[in-house]
Amino acid sequence: MKKIVKKIICFFLRILIPFVSLFSKKISEEKLKEYEHDIRKIYNPKPYIYKKPTNKHIDKNIDLSIIIPIYNSEKYLKECIDSILNNKTKYNYEILVINDGSTDSSLKILKEYKDKRIKIINQKNGGAAKARNNGLDNAVGKYISFIDSDDFIKENYIETLMNEAISYDADIVKCGYYTKYDNFLENNYGIVYRNNNGLGNDILKIEGFLWMSVIKRSILYDIRLPEGYWYEDMVMRSLIFPTCKKVIGIKDCLYYYRQHDNNISKTVEHSINYKCLSQYYLPRYIYQYAKNINLKIDNIYKQVLLNELEVISYTRLNKLPLKIKKKIFYLNSKFIKNLELNYNEIKNKKDKLFYRSYIKNNYLLYKILSLYNKWNVE
Repeated sequence: MKKIVKKIICFFLRILIPFVSLFSKKISEEKLKEYEHDIRKIYNPKPYIYKKPTNKHIDKNIDLSIIIPIYNSEKYLKECIDSILNNKTKYNYEILVINDGSTDSSLKILKEYKDKRIKIINQKNGGAAKARNNGLDNAVGKYISFIDSDDFIKENYIETLMNEAISYDADIVKCGYYTKYDNFLENNYGIVYRNNNGLGNDILKIEGFLWMSVIKRSILYDIRLPEGYWYEDMVMRSLIFPTCKKVIGIKDCLYYYRQHDNNISKTVEHSINYKCLSQYYLPRYIYQYAKNINLKIDNIYKQVLLNELEVISYTRLNKLPLKIKKKIFYLNSKFIKNLELNYNEIKNKKDKLFYRSYIKNNYLLYKILSLYNKWNVE
């Protein structure tokens, strides 16, 4: 759809919002139980629950552990690994490459490298989250960095991020990134911040990708990613960020995020895959996980979960049949109500409107808000 058409539609959607927001609907507990049963019949993954992880002792000689999950990555793997080895840095690092049961020549490519910093760990195919968890179980560096096998980094990525991390004793340092398309690069500059007491409201503004950052190893002692799900990056804003006290954001784009047809986002756009219901399950499981590791569940934290059920959920679940989407919405409404957010502490007007749509069980308002916010920023 052309931008001019989207602008026209957004204009009319904005006019509709105040009128549509007046309506509300009641859903009985019996109906909600029926809806939950229906969703679980479609897709019922193993719960993501807290189990005390096994961590190796930090090696004082290793500053950074770089974790790369790979699965049939032969097309981009060499560029990824070379970009790390070509980094100019005084810091000592290890590269943990987790081969997730690749059936192409990925493992052969890895074995051609004779660099002692590269450690190959083989596992049966279990997905990116399981591979990253395997990396976390075996990492010994003071800091962790996640890099995807189809992406690559600038030659000063390690030095720049680690300089900030070490000099400030930061729990996490994040940079900006380039989105790499076939024919051009798009700059996504990082948000600049330097906080001593956690992110506070800033957590609502920052993208939650696992990559483009270095994270203090100790922050991840209690955290493992949800295996068997899509969208495991959700833990960044909902489990990792809230654990951090000293946090730094820098503007520089140091990471190249490659766009191609095999990205999960592309898979979701082009066909129905009920694994997209990960977006329904994970906020619930993460909320319980957060309580189990004694995270502070304040109004900001609840807004992080609300954010996951706004435009992101609408986009990721968009290919599902309308009946299913409505059932999920009403179940999400119950979840949001049970969080008991303080409406007066929600600063963002968009978030207030989405919260209103859930409190009133107003699916039409939710849909209009989602379309407006999705198209209005593109």
